[in-house]
Amino acid sequence: MPENGEGGLVDFAPLFEFREANRCVGLLYFWAAFRPKDECMRRVKRREFLSLGLPLAARAQWVAEVQCHLASEDVPLLLVEAQVNGEVLRRLVLDTGNVAAPLVLSRAGARAAAVAIDEGRQLRGASGIGGGVAMFGAEVARFEFAGMVQAGLAAAVSPGLDRLSESTGVRIDGALGGEYFRGLALRLDYERRSLTLTRGGTAAAWHSFACPAGKALPLVEVELNGQGPFRFALDTGASYCAIARDLVRELKLGRGIDAQVAGVGGVEAGFFTKVRRVAAGGGSWGNLTMASGGFFAAMQGKFGVRVDGVLGANALARRVLTIDYSGRRWGIEGV
Repeated sequence: MPENGEGGLVDFAPLFEFREANRCVGLLYFWAAFRPKDECMRRVKRREFLSLGLPLAARAQWVAEVQCHLASEDVPLLLVEAQVNGEVLRRLVLDTGNVAAPLVLSRAGARAAAVAIDEGRQLRGASGIGGGVAMFGAEVARFEFAGMVQAGLAAAVSPGLDRLSESTGVRIDGALGGEYFRGLALRLDYERRSLTLTRGGTAAAWHSFACPAGKALPLVEVELNGQGPFRFALDTGASYCAIARDLVRELKLGRGIDAQVAGVGGVEAGFFTKVRRVAAGGGSWGNLTMASGGFFAAMQGKFGVRVDGVLGANALARRVLTIDYSGRRWGIEGV
């Protein structure tokens, strides 16, 4: 897929939340299932591999393994922890759909880590489910994740995360987005609840993806009921797959129960549907549930390219997802 568009700073589908018949089945409410001991489960391993006969630059391959928290067996969202200015923030969503900044913090998370918020520097063009998103510039003096330490990390702070924290009663520290992982390859094993990071690419990813306006948001090809390919955003921060409303009509998909789709920008009415056959990245699914609504129209305008849907966490359960940002390759293994 070619790269298109002149889109500005955009946060696509930041932090989905789906509600069904007064029962939240999405991202944020499932966090309440965590116990304190779960928050302490983090193991980082670093390895250096040397290969004789290769150029010096190719001999050392950096690898880090991070233990993640799984929000639910049915809705497999991965949470990680990191040190921000020396303060451990344990509830960071691993969110490949967030391209607003490498790290987006809630106001509460920023205060806990003593991150100064530049109220006079509001990021333009930030958008998400429910409309425009207030987002302010910030800088983290020291950021440590998976054994990597970075000084002066560009970040953003969104009050919308605090509003979602209040509505759920669950503290939300922030989201670690795709911009942070530029130049790295991610291997997300949902069964083992682990994240493996590799610098230098990986041979395990075999399908190409594009990025809108140079942003680190994987736009992948997806076939639906034997038709397509259609362009979907690969978003580990979305609890459910989603599909544009006009595509639901085009494919003559059935309309299921009504739903409310909420994000940091607000709430929009929607509904659930099922797609009989889905294929993408070497993986396939039958009767995959997707949410739909009118929220994709605004997203397409921001990107400058057509976006038909989101490949979210309910498609990744019991699978292994590889995203190679440096080579713009990806793949799915498993059931």
